[in-house]
Amino acid sequence: MMYSSFSKTLAPGIRLGWLYAGSFYAKSERVRFALGRTVSPVYQELVLKLLQGSSYERHLRLFRKKLGQQAVQVVEVLRNSFPEGSYFHRPKGGYSIWGQLPENTDMKRFYQYCEEHQVLFTPGNTFSFADKYYFHFRVIFTERITSESIVLLKNAGAKAKELQF
Repeated sequence: MMYSSFSKTLAPGIRLGWLYAGSFYAKSERVRFALGRTVSPVYQELVLKLLQGSSYERHLRLFRKKLGQQAVQVVEVLRNSFPEGSYFHRPKGGYSIWGQLPENTDMKRFYQYCEEHQVLFTPGNTFSFADKYYFHFRVIFTERITSESIVLLKNAGAKAKELQF
């Protein structure tokens, strides 16, 4: 069985995806029927038209190129703005950058600062049952990068430098 969504590549609110159910097709149809129709037929028709033509493939090529450019831009800002000893992984795909701050960083105050200033980092320990990733965080770079978002990242880096002990 395989499934995916169009929400990351087309529009977050579209709530439309696909399912290859294989031998579970009959069961999946019963579940779909039981859950009711929650996706707009207009969205379904729009995505079908995109998939039947070359528009979606062209969109994906441009989208991947833009994401790659944004990843490079965000990693560069992070590497230049955060404390010495920080690490930022440049992704080869996907939508996020993994960062790690030095272990002498007050992470609680760092995340408080980020929350107060709308800097959307996801703490690394939310991805593990252990405290193994306490000094790690994830940055998503799918939204359009603006001069304001660059300033927010730079300010977060300056704050991280202040919070070294």
